[in-house]
Amino acid sequence: MSNILFQPTTCIHCQGPLPEDREMGNFCSMPCFQAFDHSNGDLHDYKSGMYIRPATLVEAETSAVVAIIDGGHGIIVVDGISCYVQP
Repeated sequence: MSNILFQPTTCIHCQGPLPEDREMGNFCSMPCFQAFDHSNGDLHDYKSGMYIRPATLVEAETSAVVAIIDGGHGIIVVDGISCYVQP
């Protein structure tokens, strides 16, 4: 059984298609990997705590707002999975 929770089909930076070999993980190319802002924290599965991928700016901001509302957990749903962003 794989530790990967889900397999995106598009680059998390430019939304372009991912190559079949997936050498760059969830990025379509090295320039997209280098251009992606990794300073937004990491997206984790809420139930297992497993790392999913770097969080997008929108995910990080949404999780921060929700954390204020829900008492600090900041749980957001991404692709049907309950997640949180760890700075």
